Amino acid sequence: MRWGSVLQRNVPHHLVVWLVCLLWVFAGCAANFEETRRQAEAYRNIGEAYLAQGNATAALQELLRAEKLYSDDPYLQNDLGLAYLGKNRPE
Repeated sequence: MRWGSVLQRNVPHHLVVWLVCLLWVFAGCAANFEETRRQAEAYRNIGEAYLAQGNATAALQELLRAEKLYSDDPYLQNDLGLAYLGKNRPE
């Protein structure tokens, strides 16, 4: 017995269409999440460069932009702490 014939007899066509659509949506969401994470990482890198230059104000601005996009980044949270410390605002 071939797999294709099993699908044709046992799985309704509309169910297959819905499953394909769901897979497509989830794949799109994963791609969007990855792009958002990359953008947040870029802002974090800029913030880290400002921290290295001693410019805590500019660093904080970039790091807060990154946090809006991806707040679960532990390196970002550390950098935010350093930026607040650099502004004498240990929050």
